[in-house]
Amino acid sequence: MKIEVLGCYGGVDPKHNPVTLLVNEKYLLDAGTIVKELSLKRQENIESICITHCHLDHIKDLCFLADNMILSGNTKGSIKVFGIDPVLNMLKKYVMNNKIWPDFFEIRGTKGNHILKLVPVEIGEKTKFGGELNIEAVATCHSCDSSGFVINDGKKSIVYTGDTGPCPALWRRLSKIKDLKAVFIEISFPNKMRELAKLTGHLTPELFAEELKALKNSERIDFYIFHIKPQFQKIIKREINKLNMKNVHILNDGDVIEIDG
Repeated sequence: MKIEVLGCYGGVDPKHNPVTLLVNEKYLLDAGTIVKELSLKRQENIESICITHCHLDHIKDLCFLADNMILSGNTKGSIKVFGIDPVLNMLKKYVMNNKIWPDFFEIRGTKGNHILKLVPVEIGEKTKFGGELNIEAVATCHSCDSSGFVINDGKKSIVYTGDTGPCPALWRRLSKIKDLKAVFIEISFPNKMRELAKLTGHLTPELFAEELKALKNSERIDFYIFHIKPQFQKIIKREINKLNMKNVHILNDGDVIEIDG
């Protein structure tokens, strides 16, 4: 499984992109950064997108991707947008509502297909996600309706949490995934901001380490850290390094990761 990091930060400035991971060139996990990093030709390869929640840094480029696809005239079919019902309902009601942005769930392309297609999923439900992958929505604990996703290619699984704070239900589910190879998990704030992190549904390095105690065989799993607030990047990296965990990796925009197994 090839993972390309189009964006991995919990903020936006000229040197840092908000979160999106590209899987196997065709699938997106969240939609904070797409059009600035992918050529139009590569955008046209996108088949499906998982949306974890509706905060702007995770959805904004879904709007521009849809706009590019109808203007290019090369739509190959509807791009499927997967998420739990509350997330998809908010996306349609408050974003693509013909006021904030055109409703690309109703607008059709040159071949008569809707540009975007809503695909609701339930927590615990396994669903086809393109030709070679399956996904399962998993519980997360953020400040709004949210979920993470298990992505499986028939041989191995990875987990993408989206934004989450401490969340016992998440770790109970992850402990049952026998072929789990990697977890892409957020850390947003430094340890000194622990209470703010918990209040807003985020993690600090210390909270991350505490959460791992609930995961079986965590030493056999690689953890990839994203959503670091750029303002706290240096201190958070120092605090993560102090955990002395060789299987914890801090992501950067542009990273490419191959998950074997």
